[in-house]
Amino acid sequence: MSGTEGKPAVRPSANRIVVLTIVAFAIALIVLLLVCVQLSVEITSLEEESRTLVEEVALLRFDVERMGRRLGTGTASSAARTSPEDRGTAEEQEA
Repeated sequence: MSGTEGKPAVRPSANRIVVLTIVAFAIALIVLLLVCVQLSVEITSLEEESRTLVEEVALLRFDVERMGRRLGTGTASSAARTSPEDRGTAEEQEA
């Protein structure tokens, strides 16, 4: 009696298919991980760009409102955005 009678015979081609399947899944997992890292880096750079643009808009809006106050031609939108204290001092200056 040989020791292989109770075990099913595994063909070498079946082992090869299993190994190739495992390798394919491992490669797919690595590719997906790299895509996630690349997208994370891209999102970070877009967040920084968005923050920079918001800061620039805020500074430009402040400059426009300040120039409007200097020229005395403040718009309704700038008057609505100023605090009540600023509106009170502007009204006192006009009077």
